[in-house]
Amino acid sequence: MIRDAAIAFLMRIVGIVFWIAYTIMIARTLSQAQFGLVQYWIAFVLLSGSVASIGFESTIVKFASTYWEKNDLQAFAAVVRQGRLRAAVTSALCLIVLIIASYLKIKTPLTTDWSITLFASIAFFSSALMGLHRDALRASGNLLLALFGQSIIRAAVPLLMSAIFWLANLLDAITAIGMFTVGLLVSNIFEIWGLRRLHLPIPEINLARARERSAYGWQVWIGDIFYILLLRSPGLIVGILFGLESAALYLAAERISSLSLFLTEAVHTAIGRPAAVAWGGQNSRRDLANVVRSASAMTAMSGFFSSAVLIAIGWPVLALLGFNYTAAYPILLIQLAGWLATAVFGPLYTINAVCGLLRYRNLACIVGFATCCLIILWAWRSGDLNYAAIGYAVGIWVLHLIMFVSLKREIGIVSGVFGTSATVYISIMRESLRKIRRIESRLTNRN
Repeated sequence: MIRDAAIAFLMRIVGIVFWIAYTIMIARTLSQAQFGLVQYWIAFVLLSGSVASIGFESTIVKFASTYWEKNDLQAFAAVVRQGRLRAAVTSALCLIVLIIASYLKIKTPLTTDWSITLFASIAFFSSALMGLHRDALRASGNLLLALFGQSIIRAAVPLLMSAIFWLANLLDAITAIGMFTVGLLVSNIFEIWGLRRLHLPIPEINLARARERSAYGWQVWIGDIFYILLLRSPGLIVGILFGLESAALYLAAERISSLSLFLTEAVHTAIGRPAAVAWGGQNSRRDLANVVRSASAMTAMSGFFSSAVLIAIGWPVLALLGFNYTAAYPILLIQLAGWLATAVFGPLYTINAVCGLLRYRNLACIVGFATCCLIILWAWRSGDLNYAAIGYAVGIWVLHLIMFVSLKREIGIVSGVFGTSATVYISIMRESLRKIRRIESRLTNRN
């Protein structure tokens, strides 16, 4: 798992560099209102793409990992096809809603221009498929292929294409949005190529298994919706209540603070398959407890480290976007305080799903999102944008606290810094140093 986490960390860090460069380019080229529109559009696409999968990202991690361990390629291929069909249906429904909203001239940032609406329709279907393909590759143990499309290609393509338009003095909000859409499409092409390398058979229809997966997907979807809403919708709500220029400040801070999430999410990505396999084994609780301890230690180290780095470089990075964006630094600090909950409590969102604690997981997501919305409404009445960030942070802490209590109560496992001894941190650091020395030795021998 340490090797998988190291691969995930590397992919995320390279992706972070591309994302920062892309964000700086469009922020310095576009007006604050146009930049707010682009970030608002991206936030919507990332939110709707996760919703469109109807819980099948988590379903694939849970079921496909077990199928792959048992070499049941028919079932593996079937769960991937089932996820694709669901994403296609829900994306079509979202497209119909957007078309109707545009036709009725309902004023939203997404329906002001037909090209923006069209790109949104293509992008959230591509985003849903990308998540499904990524998790299918994760379940098969191909973590490098799983993350290369999402972390590298999705960020590098918009950056390179936008740079070409910038050099030609043609970069505007519509172009930036279009290039992001192209990045999603290219990522999907890469992931489909990766899945073809698995030589999966044409899946046979097994209604009993399909119903089991479908039932699990619907249960997970409730929590997924509110979890993604908690992560992505505060910026959208700010845009509606405060306007696009305020949304530009909030989303600029969110774009920087979410970089800490990239590193902790690397642990979430690495832990999914081993946790699912451990929980399905004979010594399920003991094996899962070992996985949770190691994952909690890696989450804590990456979370606290990345937060410290972003506190130090956050203001200069915002200044690179444009000096007016430095007003968002307090928002950035508050958002980082919220994401420290992951470092403290561990990768609970993935663990609770694997253990089947869906009722508590869904409750945590709903309560966390509701708390966030109530505080944002209070922020709107007070006119202070910082309170909106406080709502975001408090919602995340509430969500993690409920999931922490449920895991301890139902399974008897204590996650996060509370259940991880110093020896676990030391062993992980020693293992990491050994791997670094092996790499150095190989490079020396080659030379």
